[in-house]
Amino acid sequence: MSFWGVVAIIIFALTSTTLAQEYRGTVTGTITDPNGAVVPSATIIIKNTGTNTATTVTSNGEGNYVVPLLLPGVYTVYVNENDFKTSTRESKEVRDDDRITVDFQLEIGTSAEVTVVSDPGLLERGTVTTGTLVTHRQIEELPLSEGAPYVLATQAPGVNYTGDPNFQGPTANGNLAGFRSNGTAGNQVNGTGGNVINLDGSPNLAYDGQVAFTPPSEAA
Repeated sequence: MSFWGVVAIIIFALTSTTLAQEYRGTVTGTITDPNGAVVPSATIIIKNTGTNTATTVTSNGEGNYVVPLLLPGVYTVYVNENDFKTSTRESKEVRDDDRITVDFQLEIGTSAEVTVVSDPGLLERGTVTTGTLVTHRQIEELPLSEGAPYVLATQAPGVNYTGDPNFQGPTANGNLAGFRSNGTAGNQVNGTGGNVINLDGSPNLAYDGQVAFTPPSEAA
């Protein structure tokens, strides 16, 4: 995987009661049988179709399951349990900070039989964020000031650059974090503010909310 393929730049629109948001998504749901009774101990596998990485969980005593910390992408969800057909839902898109519900009603049969369930529409539990995913191709092909991909954060809705445009190089740590989202404070300082900048899934912030490290776009 390329270096920038695992870099996430996240600018969050916050309410007055929210200090920081998680950019990864969550898929949750309930597993039931044909009569509507819950199915505990069912195996749920959610697979990222782009990376082929999979996460496996088990439904609890109430038939519920939760798969947190999913990177933005498109997923396929599989459910199997003894005495039931394997049920599949395809092309479930998880975006920044999504929390979506994917319920399954299993059919009687064997796990070797597969039922592909048509999508009646995902339920999304309300969040207060919007986001934009910057792709590998954009980093390679779009003109970047001094080669710093962080400037592409301005493509997200409601994001304005507040730094000095004359200083956007890889070592201009403060300016690279100079974004304001929907009027909120820019850098995350002492646990407050509107921006969370992650590298390989970990916070990439230095003192006073500045960017700690800027990989060159040529590393893509």
